[in-house]
Amino acid sequence: GDIVDIPFPNILPQINTVEVKLVVDEYLQKIVALANGLTESIVVHVMGESVFSFMLVAALLKKNYKVVASTTERVVSYEGDVKRTEFKFVRFREYKLE
Repeated sequence: GDIVDIPFPNILPQINTVEVKLVVDEYLQKIVALANGLTESIVVHVMGESVFSFMLVAALLKKNYKVVASTTERVVSYEGDVKRTEFKFVRFREYKLE
């Protein structure tokens, strides 16, 4: 199927949980509209700010969407005094409530 990228919102550290929930509701509406009534064939990849991600994942799971996170391998190297960190994608991991 098609991949639709929804840019991740800028969640300011100054906002409270109620304000984060408003952003979650906005993004949930966007996803539901794009899914056009389908849930079983839709996979939503969620990453980003912890509270936003948690709330969005919970809301999507309640609506029976399949939700995944990407996993990476962290590779650290040093060039002199400069530390270089690289993240290499490994796989998707599904969120489950069990």
